[in-house]
Amino acid sequence: MHTPTRNQGDIINQTTEWFAVEMRSTLFDNLHKGGWHECKDSYLLKRLEDEVKELKTLIKNDAPRELILRECADVANFAMMIGDPGRRIS
Repeated sequence: MHTPTRNQGDIINQTTEWFAVEMRSTLFDNLHKGGWHECKDSYLLKRLEDEVKELKTLIKNDAPRELILRECADVANFAMMIGDPGRRIS
């Protein structure tokens, strides 16, 4: 059995904090496009699907990791936008 050398909770915290920085960066880079709060879920889902297609293409073409990371942040951001109304319900 493999014994982890680092606490799994620490790994999760470090990874999600790092990735959140990437998500914020892409959101700030796109501020000129306006917010998502008035967008319909169907529109956001279509954009999410488009971003997933772009990510698949980058992976298929063995693109540099920096480009793949940026696209992963785009995918995550559209998923976050779809889920955001749930935050505002509580």
